[in-house]
Amino acid sequence: MATKYGFIGLGSMGYPMCTNIHAKIPADDELFIHDVNTAVLNRFVQESKAKAKVTILDSAKKITEHCDIIITILPQSEHVRQVYYLGDNNLLSADKSITASQRRKLFIECSTIDPVVSREAGSKVLESGLGEFADAAVSGGPFGAKAATLSHMIGCPDALFPSVKAVVSMTGTSLFHCGPVGSGVTVKIINNYISICNMLSASEGLNLGMRLGLDPVKLTDIINASSGRSWTTMSNHPVPGVQADSVASRGYRGGFAIELAAGCVDLAMKGARDVGAKMTLGPSLQGAFHAAMEDERCKGLDARSIFRWVSEMEVGPEASGGAS
Repeated sequence: MATKYGFIGLGSMGYPMCTNIHAKIPADDELFIHDVNTAVLNRFVQESKAKAKVTILDSAKKITEHCDIIITILPQSEHVRQVYYLGDNNLLSADKSITASQRRKLFIECSTIDPVVSREAGSKVLESGLGEFADAAVSGGPFGAKAATLSHMIGCPDALFPSVKAVVSMTGTSLFHCGPVGSGVTVKIINNYISICNMLSASEGLNLGMRLGLDPVKLTDIINASSGRSWTTMSNHPVPGVQADSVASRGYRGGFAIELAAGCVDLAMKGARDVGAKMTLGPSLQGAFHAAMEDERCKGLDARSIFRWVSEMEVGPEASGGAS
């Protein structure tokens, strides 16, 4: 029997993820897409080269009514609430006269959001009787999304994991069952907190070295052969020109937005307050990224533009995040 897939959220991560799903499903399956940005939906259809039929739908409600498997990846917690159960024509408002005769659906939520919201959405899905829910937060950025090499951190019942894994294996290669619903995105937030700490500490250390007269390329080579190395220094360097393919060498355009990085730190700090966990680096990290995201040198750009803020780098108006 042919499977109908629904995908909501064709942003910098969702678009390449959806492209990979479309490329890998059988030709007799169907893909239905929805996003608030109609231009990106039209572009997806125009650029699509896969054989499976792709159809634009104008509401989340219709996605549920048409699809067996629904994948969502949205910017923030409130967007997930609106799409799943609060907004007009949300996923769970589907017409029961249409869905009653359909097979049970699988909802896979890939956003980086408050785990409380993930658990809320999961509970609402179960209460609706429409099907099952899993959170499957992703790591690897837009480049990993394009290459289908993402890590998926999955929260769901044990029995559901094989079904979720079969779907997200089309977008990722490292697939981890973290525990019940909400645990996947919890792991993602912890991972991001550590990664963002590394991003800031690497930027500070490299700026210090450069001010002391060290060559940033040589400094990086030594760090990457020593205990200070991290994914930031090895794979996506914050200093322009050190790595030719890094986002920094492309004016920090694309990649993981600094606003999203600040949001991840906020989620980690909220989780820490909820359970009384000590986070000595957290307040400084939070302050730095919130200050940087308001800085014209960083606003709207990749999170590694924190190096501009740390180093007080002078940039022209054409290189700022606010430039048109």
